[in-house]
Amino acid sequence: MVDAACELTDARYGALGLFDADSHILQFFTYGMTPEEEADICSRPQGLGILGWLQELQEPLRLTELSAHAKSSGFPERHPPMKTFLGMPVRFGEEQLGNLYLTEKAGGVEFTAEDEVLLTHFASQAAIAIHNAQLHQQAEVERQRLRVLVETSPVGVFVCDAATG
Repeated sequence: MVDAACELTDARYGALGLFDADSHILQFFTYGMTPEEEADICSRPQGLGILGWLQELQEPLRLTELSAHAKSSGFPERHPPMKTFLGMPVRFGEEQLGNLYLTEKAGGVEFTAEDEVLLTHFASQAAIAIHNAQLHQQAEVERQRLRVLVETSPVGVFVCDAATG
């Protein structure tokens, strides 16, 4: 999803940050850097500065100069320079799942309103995919619990649907 968003908007870098219940970055998927370049950066994003503010803002954010924004907290050591920025919240209904970020539009120009519309669609699709993955994960946990119950029970187990009997 991040790769396609970058390719369609001519962004050199992109990321999808997924947040936990306390708005800390839980997972961070990137585009545009090699694994070696990522490993060379001292730390993963913490959800501070612009990234944290976008999580609070919950609306699209386009910037011509990322570092000039009052909420910018800078980059860690050995991080590639990034100037232009387009960020978009990823939501499923009222649930805040994370954010999509694009930086460094080709030619050093600002991201456009058309780019913002495209990223809105990507964020919507990402939200559905993330929500479905969460549901699948919850179903797997419940299936595993039931399996343990059945395998460890010294007596027979009868399971029925309470709603239908």
